[in-house]
Amino acid sequence: MVNDIEKDKGKNGILVWDIDRLTRNPVDSGTIRWLLQQGIIYCVKTPIREYYPQDAGLLMALEEGRACDFLIRHSRNVKRGMEHSVINGRWPGNVPIGYKYHHKKKNIVPIKNKAEIALKIFEKYSTGRYGIRWVSRTLEEFGIVNKYGRRWSNSRVQTFLSNKLYIGVMTWNGVSYKGKYETFISTELFNKVQKVLKKKSKPRRVRKGHNFAFCGIFRCSCGSMITAQWARGNGGLYCYYRCADKTGTCKEKYLQDHLLVGQCIEALKPLAITEQESSSIREAINDIVENDNKSIEETTKGIKKELISIQDKLDNLTDKYIDEVVDEDSYKSATARLVAKKARLSEEKRRLLKEQSFYWIEPAFDYINSLESIAKLDSKSSKEEIAKLVQEVGLNHKISDKKISFALGELSDYTASFLALKRKESAGNPCSHNEKSSQCSSWWALQGSNLRPTGCKPVALAN
Repeated sequence: MVNDIEKDKGKNGILVWDIDRLTRNPVDSGTIRWLLQQGIIYCVKTPIREYYPQDAGLLMALEEGRACDFLIRHSRNVKRGMEHSVINGRWPGNVPIGYKYHHKKKNIVPIKNKAEIALKIFEKYSTGRYGIRWVSRTLEEFGIVNKYGRRWSNSRVQTFLSNKLYIGVMTWNGVSYKGKYETFISTELFNKVQKVLKKKSKPRRVRKGHNFAFCGIFRCSCGSMITAQWARGNGGLYCYYRCADKTGTCKEKYLQDHLLVGQCIEALKPLAITEQESSSIREAINDIVENDNKSIEETTKGIKKELISIQDKLDNLTDKYIDEVVDEDSYKSATARLVAKKARLSEEKRRLLKEQSFYWIEPAFDYINSLESIAKLDSKSSKEEIAKLVQEVGLNHKISDKKISFALGELSDYTASFLALKRKESAGNPCSHNEKSSQCSSWWALQGSNLRPTGCKPVALAN
């Protein structure tokens, strides 16, 4: 506005609500007063008074000085208030995805739907199979974009994934404080994401046009990573996997692509289940959910009745104390016992309601789908799908003497043992009760259920 006025050099006037709207600092104040004194600005008008060139001296200086002083004190008080909030565990800054500001609590609280989105992104990204662009695309699918309606930039996604607010750590003016608000991302998961971010900060250069599904999964017996290359021979073009050792000391032989795929399918077979078996397990999980819901509802009703009874006792005790029927010591002792019991029951009620959400069901169904897809694998299946399954179920993937090997993860190991037990029973070889109970308990524990059945009947696979 000042630039436009100076260029025009005419009889300009300024309409403003208050003189302090023109004064952020002494430089602004001096500029306006000088233009007014020179007559470049004819008049500055507010709802309550007008300032002309003859007022550009002491009168306007006092008004603008008052405005500058107010802004300085206001800025200092705001900063002090924010620092006080941080010290007391309340976050006063920009709210991250998955949270909203709760005015009564004067702090941030999780929003269920957006918190689930943020948690899902952190979990997926921590596997190392997804990149920054995948995160921005996923956020866009859920309607989370920048102010221009476009996807987030890579730097903003990195800031989102490295925001320590998600684990309850608030950084203000370079100092870290402990936040007193609910978090939904564990420190372990957050640290995994940071490792992936650091690892991908200097990505390997990959030639365009090559897509070797098993690169980055297997290691050679010498400890180096396995890489791949194309080679011509016997009238065709073939893909080979080999050790990436650049010293020339490794003597491991090349392994053809189709042989690697075949060995991977064979290694995954102990985890395969049929459609009939997966259907039986899904029905068993649904039965657990239904039975547990009924049990939790009945227990919650009982707790509610007890809480009402305790509150009635507290009210009755207070009336007797006011009427001097109960002495002060007895009143305090009885009240303390009842309040402690009420707090314990309230916590138990909160825990039961949280368990009723059954956060484990979706991961369990996803895992069952993976086991079912293993049964359908063959040489024509997608190599990327096979590589993904191998990476999900296995640990310490190696290739030695043209043979692959990997250890099954805890969940996959128990699953393979459980399925072997069922196959053994199907073949007519009965198992001991101890062996049967042990395997069944392991299966249920890994599905995420807190209720471990004593027998195997609910999860019996179809023979």
